[in-house]
Amino acid sequence: MPWPPVGSCPISPSLLDLDPVAGMRRIAGRPLDAFERMDLDFHRRVREGYLEIARDGQAPCARASTRRPMPDRLHAQIARGVDEALGRREPRHGA
Repeated sequence: MPWPPVGSCPISPSLLDLDPVAGMRRIAGRPLDAFERMDLDFHRRVREGYLEIARDGQAPCARASTRRPMPDRLHAQIARGVDEALGRREPRHGA
């Protein structure tokens, strides 16, 4: 059986949100790929497009800020968003 199964889609996608200026600061000083070399306006438009998808409500989407990279807090934000999207009343253990 192929993985993932044909026709499947994520139950609750997660949007890891980061302001493009902060993202560009994080990658400064290393070789950039073609996508990373695009101008700041391009990255702002891409971010806004993803935020619009998350806002429009057509698909549940857990949004988590990656402004301050703290893995435990980021995991908790994503887990809460997934729980909310799935309509869970009680958060899972560790979230």
